[in-house]
Amino acid sequence: MNRQYGARSRAQGRRRLLAVLAAAVILALVLGSVISAVQAQVAGDPGQGLLDQWQALFDEAAGYLRRYGIVTGDPDGNLRPLDTLTRAEAAKILVVAAGRAEAAAAWTGEAPFPDVAPEAWYAGYVATARDLGLVGGYPDGTFRPKGLITYAEMAALVARLLGVEPRPDQAWPGNYLSALSQAGLIPPELAPLVPLQANQPARRDVVMTLIHYAFREHVIDGLNYYQRNFEAVRPPAGEPAQDGTSLEDGTVE
Repeated sequence: MNRQYGARSRAQGRRRLLAVLAAAVILALVLGSVISAVQAQVAGDPGQGLLDQWQALFDEAAGYLRRYGIVTGDPDGNLRPLDTLTRAEAAKILVVAAGRAEAAAAWTGEAPFPDVAPEAWYAGYVATARDLGLVGGYPDGTFRPKGLITYAEMAALVARLLGVEPRPDQAWPGNYLSALSQAGLIPPELAPLVPLQANQPARRDVVMTLIHYAFREHVIDGLNYYQRNFEAVRPPAGEPAQDGTSLEDGTVE
């Protein structure tokens, strides 16, 4: 009896250990900086399946966002998934996703924030994002366009674009993260992980995956965000997106 109990206990312990290792692998892949080392340590165990699952999720996200012209990459077409994202770049992504790229490109006027020069490539995007209620300045009135956007800030942008109200019973950043999670708009693979790194600079692959999943799952009258806003204007396969702008520098390709 004791031997049976001991064997069962050891088996349960191994399962718990594998679960912890698997969670550690996906956390390191998505939010860490030691991917290759972790992969080497877990080769052949269930963690590799999570790595493959994450890669498939990102590939799907990148495909959809490219298809609809929401992201196009740098001048060479590279998405640079392991890089971080500036606040100006994030503003551009959400403005394009909102269907306001032309308005942003045609924008002229006073600087939307004192640290956003009117001639900067991102000025129109920041101004449009402000007018849409997606972004605001810091208490000192600045926007800090070259600062790195955090996961919490990115979640807030997505929530505002989709009209998801922050939870009034929670403080920042849990108010937006919880609201998105309860609405089913955060990938299950990321739901327990993003809050742990909420105030850390956001990686591009995670940002693209968060955006894509939210757009795919935000359904109104049977249509998700892509279908409501892009299906009618999607360019034919092989043709450039209507927006045609670069994620990196805002130039027309």
